[in-house]
Amino acid sequence: MMNFLLFATLLCLPLAESCEKERKLPEKEPAPWTRYQTDLVVRSNCLKRNILYSVFLPADYETATDKRYDVVYLLHGLGDDHGSWNGKYLHISTTLQQLENRGTIAPKIYVMPQGFNSYYVNAYDGSFDYMDFFVEEFIPFIDGNYRTIAEREHRAIAGYSMGGFGAMVMAAKNPDLFIATIPLSMSLCQYERYTTEASNSDGWDKQWGWIFGGVGSKGDARITDYYKEHCPYYYFTEASAPSFGKMHWWLDCGDDEEQLLIANDRVHRQMRDLGIKHEFRVRNGAHTSDYWRSAMESALPWLETLLNGGQYPDTEPANVDTGSFEGRTEELTVGDCTVKVYLSQQYAPEAERENTLLLAGHDGYTDKELNGIANALTLATYSRPCVLACLDTSSESVDLDAVTAALVEKYRIGGSAYRIGLGFGEGADPLWRYSAASMEETDNEGKTTAAGVLGSLFLIDGNADASACNPNGKTFYYIVTTDEGTHYRSAGEMYELCKKKGTTYEYRVRNGASGYDAVLACFAATVSDIKAKIKN
Repeated sequence: MMNFLLFATLLCLPLAESCEKERKLPEKEPAPWTRYQTDLVVRSNCLKRNILYSVFLPADYETATDKRYDVVYLLHGLGDDHGSWNGKYLHISTTLQQLENRGTIAPKIYVMPQGFNSYYVNAYDGSFDYMDFFVEEFIPFIDGNYRTIAEREHRAIAGYSMGGFGAMVMAAKNPDLFIATIPLSMSLCQYERYTTEASNSDGWDKQWGWIFGGVGSKGDARITDYYKEHCPYYYFTEASAPSFGKMHWWLDCGDDEEQLLIANDRVHRQMRDLGIKHEFRVRNGAHTSDYWRSAMESALPWLETLLNGGQYPDTEPANVDTGSFEGRTEELTVGDCTVKVYLSQQYAPEAERENTLLLAGHDGYTDKELNGIANALTLATYSRPCVLACLDTSSESVDLDAVTAALVEKYRIGGSAYRIGLGFGEGADPLWRYSAASMEETDNEGKTTAAGVLGSLFLIDGNADASACNPNGKTFYYIVTTDEGTHYRSAGEMYELCKKKGTTYEYRVRNGASGYDAVLACFAATVSDIKAKIKN
């Protein structure tokens, strides 16, 4: 029996070897190298778990093996993950490649970590110390495994929504790690909302309370000391302001955001009050990937300038001819007020159709400066019948009712929809107050309706006492200002009041200071919106 088993065993050996050889699979070709790599893993001792991340590498990263690169960390929003920055909506790789192809930015290493719903800070009770992981483990890991330039001057951070909050607080708490931060649509509640938001499984407790403390509480009890340590409303103070001086900040938020713009705009005003230099932009848009993608198209060239040791320009030229005006001009005297009038090429006093009035209030502009306003509107060749009437509204003797009545009669101006106010600089306040008035109009069928005395009011880097009147719900308001100008508080307060009253509005904040050049640049950027309101 033993001999039989031995014989059988020896007989099977070659067969086993043969089967093993047949099972061996051919070696796979290595996967082609790609710039974007996702679902990568780093182990965190702080969080006691694996953390996923994605990277977007320079095109020459695999071949230029002796080259090192700047690094930018990109933080995602609430409910998103490490793949969202390059997902089907945001798709940041396309934006980066387009900017690189234009020569606008140099290739960099972009790192997109999994942030969970942590707001990128440590939880107050030590249950989830995300910031410790990021600072003590993740950045050293990236510097150790990728060819970064591991220095503050070559490291930046950006984020949208919750990631915007993370980019803000991460930079504020770790100024020695980053040269710049780019918070986009920063998820932040103003005091009124933070203390009153519903406290349930999907509301305040789940989003904020578990991180900053105060679960189940209401009102001021939610403003914990830990929250104050991480909220810019509280850590930006007169005493702390100097410590934030070496950080470069770029804040951007769309004017169609529900509450976030109020919160972001208030942070901007607070930083301005404290002298913390920063860039602030408000453009048309909401809480969308399209908005964040376009925001990065502006913010990344700014960052490129900083990383190269350059100085980003504080103002943007208007590129408008302030020389002579080639069209027709007249002067009209109403009481003690002299109005300079510019007429479009299509204006005809005998025409049957009504003309549009652009009533512009300024604070003592010269004829040359007024010519620049008229030229920005291209009135000499504009195809619609309109009248630009400019007057110095800084004088207390100006009677806008009388001026408007005289212009309406002489130039055949139509009803309220045909009346557009333009308030420039210090000349904006009288028009802001005037816009609160109303009038009655009678249609072709004899029906009387209420209307605003102005159909539209454009406040161009305008200074006005926002509390002096309530915006008229029948008037469209367009408020545009500069982020480093002197009228930032006035503009923000007017915008907030329009929103509170439910008035139709648009709000913009552009790069620039104050003065005629800034006004002209803001005006030139707004002309297309003004022209859309001109009738006929």
